[in-house]
Amino acid sequence: MPSDAESLSSLLATEPVGQFILPPPQSVEHFGRFIEWTHRQQDAGRHLCFGIVPPDHDTAVGVIQVRRESGDSSTAEWGFALSERYWGTGLFMASAELVLKFLFETAGIHRVEARTIVGNGRAAGALQKLGAVNEGILRRGVSRDGKFFDQIMWSILSEDRRPPAAVVATTTLH
Repeated sequence: MPSDAESLSSLLATEPVGQFILPPPQSVEHFGRFIEWTHRQQDAGRHLCFGIVPPDHDTAVGVIQVRRESGDSSTAEWGFALSERYWGTGLFMASAELVLKFLFETAGIHRVEARTIVGNGRAAGALQKLGAVNEGILRRGVSRDGKFFDQIMWSILSEDRRPPAAVVATTTLH
């Protein structure tokens, strides 16, 4: 939602969050434009962006983005970022389970891929808890600030999904 721009701008532009992701929009105005772009991409059927909203909050503290490989593909790539204030609270896991359920049961996705920078243990641990499989290293797979980083390619297949851990029923995705 456009009203999430201020919250996301302040929470996702911190060094602990940003050290393993591509740089987020650098201002509230740029986050507002990013949110508008995601709406246009969703309308065109190319992209989904879910805002992660904790119980008893009305603004997002993180995002989960999903991009279908092509219009008729059953493969999608996702990425995520969450304010460090909510690390270890279960909020990401509950939100990710909701998104995976939607992708596999409603959107016709069969395979979800993720890429993490080698050394991002927090993301790797979360993906493993979700049932993701490490498929290998993408050497120099991403560039940030003129420096290349190796990435790990992860996948989750719909038929490999195990029943999710308890999901916080009050988690909201915008």
